[in-house]
Amino acid sequence: MAEKFTRLASLIRDALGLPGGNQHDKLCHLKVEMQTAATEIRKLPGLSRFPPPLHFSALRRAASEGSVIIVNVSKHSCDALIISCTQDPIHVPSQITQKGVKDLVIELHALTVRAKRVDVTKELASCLRRLRNQAASPVIHTLQGTHPSQTRILWCSTAQFCMLPLHAAGPYRKG
Repeated sequence: MAEKFTRLASLIRDALGLPGGNQHDKLCHLKVEMQTAATEIRKLPGLSRFPPPLHFSALRRAASEGSVIIVNVSKHSCDALIISCTQDPIHVPSQITQKGVKDLVIELHALTVRAKRVDVTKELASCLRRLRNQAASPVIHTLQGTHPSQTRILWCSTAQFCMLPLHAAGPYRKG
């Protein structure tokens, strides 16, 4: 099981280096395999909490060069948690719903498939603009009030957010 999990982690790292559509398809497949492997590992004696939880001090250290933004989606709410090395964590409710995240994932996947045949630049810009407006903007607005301009941030996605490029969400206006 350890070898399988390590192999999957290596394949995910490799897939992150693939171009656009190839990356998305491969990561979707590997994500399912990784979740299945983790579920199998949790069934083993003494490993019911695998992988072990990350200590808050490790998140603080990761935020030494800029904030760590953990984004979550569930049927109850979609939220972000801003972790910095100098301040208490900040909770930021998101305007997007679980269905909205799922719809963006489906749309982005369809665009990456179509991009192999036709130019989808305008549609992609529209999708990424909605991602910014609905999920990233509340975080960006909060950061503007509490963090220096141009500070590096690290997006840590969970659940369906893992399939969305929050780092690429932008205003994408004409001109």
